[in-house]
Amino acid sequence: MNKLIFSLLGLMVCTLSLNAQIEPSKAFKKAKKAYSTYLYDSANNEASLTEAKDMMGIAMESEEVKADFMAWELQTQICNSLIQADFGKYQAGLIENMSSEADDCAALAMESALEAKALALKKFQKSAMESLWSETGNAASSMYSYYITRDDYPGAFPHAYSLIVIQDELVELGGTYFQVEQDFEDQMFAAAFCGNRAAAPETKSLYERLIEMGSENAAVYSDYFAILIAEGDEAAALEVLDNAKKRFPDKKEILYAEINYFLQTNRYEELVDKLKLAIEQEPENKSLYSTLGLVYEQIYKSKLAANEGKEDDNTLMMFENAAKYFTLATEKDPLFTDAIYGLGALYYNKAAQISEVMRGLGTSKEDFELYDKLKIEMDGLFDQSLPYFKEVESIDANDRNTLIALKEIFAKSGDLEMSTEFKNRLNVVDGGGQNESSYFKN
Repeated sequence: MNKLIFSLLGLMVCTLSLNAQIEPSKAFKKAKKAYSTYLYDSANNEASLTEAKDMMGIAMESEEVKADFMAWELQTQICNSLIQADFGKYQAGLIENMSSEADDCAALAMESALEAKALALKKFQKSAMESLWSETGNAASSMYSYYITRDDYPGAFPHAYSLIVIQDELVELGGTYFQVEQDFEDQMFAAAFCGNRAAAPETKSLYERLIEMGSENAAVYSDYFAILIAEGDEAAALEVLDNAKKRFPDKKEILYAEINYFLQTNRYEELVDKLKLAIEQEPENKSLYSTLGLVYEQIYKSKLAANEGKEDDNTLMMFENAAKYFTLATEKDPLFTDAIYGLGALYYNKAAQISEVMRGLGTSKEDFELYDKLKIEMDGLFDQSLPYFKEVESIDANDRNTLIALKEIFAKSGDLEMSTEFKNRLNVVDGGGQNESSYFKN
């Protein structure tokens, strides 16, 4: 066994030594020959393609070779061929994943094509660049397809962006990669979409370019609005949103962008009409009903605080509306835990608010009478909230907020055994574990 290992090591050292002895100019010739061999019979000469790439690695150590247009052209062609060979195997099901070398080849192909462009001074060289860019576009398209079918948007972005660069380069040469302008716009949006999820610095300029092109895709404007908000440029973002609302009055992307902005800035009263409009457009969207329930709850809390904790018809209406929309959400989906929990929290939080009022009472006869009255109301609200939290726990035994609520409700009702049960279950979740089964589902 050791003899075999030493033999293999000796062969490796010998190979490395031979490569080190090859002059870059000769390596360039070997690369051309190996690549020609591969092109002659690619099915049976795959090793020649790898040899061509290796030889180009040696050849490019020479400044003289690097000053030759044909060297960069050849390196681009070799990289593109390696990508397409790998992609062909993937499509045929011969390999489960494309190799990491394919990504390296894609980056090297783009770099090499740009170097070739810088050296393309003669007419025939510029003509050759058209073909070279098209081939590189095909390779980039293969890489993009590979990643996008796997929903790997960060992985897809470099290749989607390369296609935009390639189109620009070909247009400069009087040609085109995308024969239909709309196809190019769609690809640019795809690049922007992937770049947005990859947090790529080029993303913003892609959206700006799409807007300059007059894109009819409403998502372009909503995405760009979100980018500007994230950057803190609220004035520019709102200008984009206002223009988009005029241009796309019926597009839900713009409406949702506005809703998300109002949510982030706590503009709850303005959200009511926006969410009702969204519900009209998507009446089966359970999340919209639940979100409107949350909005009404926030308005209720705000009005209650402004009224020094005293309820009136207006605050009660907000509370009832919150309960109404949470309930509508559960009617759309009886297992929708966000809305079920929302109902439980609505009654629980109102009970907790009454508890705070009780703590601030004095010791007069009137205060004692009020205390007793408020306690009955508080206990009733805790009792109202309990079935909702039980239901959430039966669906998701590891929802932390639900476990906290159950622990607290049972403690307040004096059921220390049940409170301890849910304290222990909460400790499991807080310790990074999972409760194996639901208490209330058993």
